[in-house]
Amino acid sequence: MTIKQVADAVGLSIDTIMRIEQNKYSLHNADKLKMLCEVLNLDAQKICSPYQLFLMNNQSEQILKFRKDNNLTQKQLAEMLGTDRQAISRYENNINPMPYELWIKFNNICNKINANR
Repeated sequence: MTIKQVADAVGLSIDTIMRIEQNKYSLHNADKLKMLCEVLNLDAQKICSPYQLFLMNNQSEQILKFRKDNNLTQKQLAEMLGTDRQAISRYENNINPMPYELWIKFNNICNKINANR
């Protein structure tokens, strides 16, 4: 496939595809990531960062499961992450992707709790 064909199939610009290839751009749109992997017949586990995999593997289910497994309210999780309850609601409903910086905090909390089990 040409770079133009890949860009057209995924719905990204040629420039964006080129920057991804050169490791100058990190794609965080879960739908576009999935499509790119499908178009190029790539295993997402092998090419995506843990954050990208978090977004691709339904962030909402992961956040909600973590919260329910640990008997936390949205407000409690928000306080742990230094954000507000409405943001947690938007992440749990896939309205917004959890920003990378917040995901780092979330991932650290998950790892810490899992290590104590």
